[in-house]
Amino acid sequence: MADTTFIKMNAAGNDFIIFDFRNNNTTSLNTTQIQKISHRNNIGCDQLIILKDDQETDCFMEIYNPDGSSSSACGNATRCVGSILLEEDSSNDLVKIRTHSSTLICERQPNSEVSVNMGKPKFESHEIPMSKEISTQGFNLLGYDFYALNIGNPHIVTFIDKKIYDEVFVNLGPTLEKHELFPEKTNVEFANILSDDLIEARVYERGAGETLSCGSGACAIGTLAIKNKFIKSRSTTIRFKGGDIKIELKKDGSVIMTGGYNKIFSGNIDANFLN
Repeated sequence: MADTTFIKMNAAGNDFIIFDFRNNNTTSLNTTQIQKISHRNNIGCDQLIILKDDQETDCFMEIYNPDGSSSSACGNATRCVGSILLEEDSSNDLVKIRTHSSTLICERQPNSEVSVNMGKPKFESHEIPMSKEISTQGFNLLGYDFYALNIGNPHIVTFIDKKIYDEVFVNLGPTLEKHELFPEKTNVEFANILSDDLIEARVYERGAGETLSCGSGACAIGTLAIKNKFIKSRSTTIRFKGGDIKIELKKDGSVIMTGGYNKIFSGNIDANFLN
């Protein structure tokens, strides 16, 4: 394949390598190439993104984890891609991005922020999916009460009253990610509610491990806190190690995620590196 240009971006500490293949939809990367590019000894990223032309929307977004597996949703990546599309046409304040799970609407906001309508979460066990039918709002796993939903990808959240110790997190994260209850694995969040307006969180992402933040994870935490009346407001801020993400649960059930983004650098990968 030809030399490949990319841009590296960051949103709330979540970093992405973005390839724009919209001019050639047949261009792609295989699993080995994705793993090589994503490895922290090389360029490194939490997720690798490929943009392709789409007849229905402004672009189609493919999302890959560092292990080469695909993901159907990534809120922070959507915000970064949305910023690219919005910059291409400064007169446009709204763009649509299609993923494998849904079409997401991005809007320009003040202070160099972008909001994304992430759609309506799903709460039934078969929608997450889980290997058996159970109540998804308060089930015990490994001594913790979890709440689950799917917002393009599966999430389980436990609300704890203090920060989780490193040794507990690094043990529970991968164990829960691959628990037999989740046939497609799951993202795992530990959330500490400080007030109605602020929730601190730590995330173990499916296929990526611990990341500094997670957009869909922020949506999951905020939605579940509101749905289960752990907070009184319909909007809150989720604070990850990498930064803050604002979440609002609309009355129609859709979730709005808002936050900033940064361009880190752009570059070109020689074809020989990928062989």
